[in-house]
Amino acid sequence: MTNYAYLDKAGIMHIVEKRATAENSKGQGVIVETNVENDLGYPVALYKGKLEGIIVYSEDEMKVDATDNKIKDAKALYPQLAELYRKCK
Repeated sequence: MTNYAYLDKAGIMHIVEKRATAENSKGQGVIVETNVENDLGYPVALYKGKLEGIIVYSEDEMKVDATDNKIKDAKALYPQLAELYRKCK
């Protein structure tokens, strides 16, 4: 299934199923088609053995939730998300 990645006004990456949602919500950058799974507007990836929504603040900074500590070596652990963020800039 094709999803759409974009950066919001704060520079946080979101992934949604409808292009119109991305167009209406996008801040800076461009909309990029992707096959990365999403949940509640965030990319989903394995984190400590569980599928989790990942909040992508930049190519290097990612968290599991807004109050969580940064994911160590996020760019190395999730190169696809780092690259997708870069493409959305």
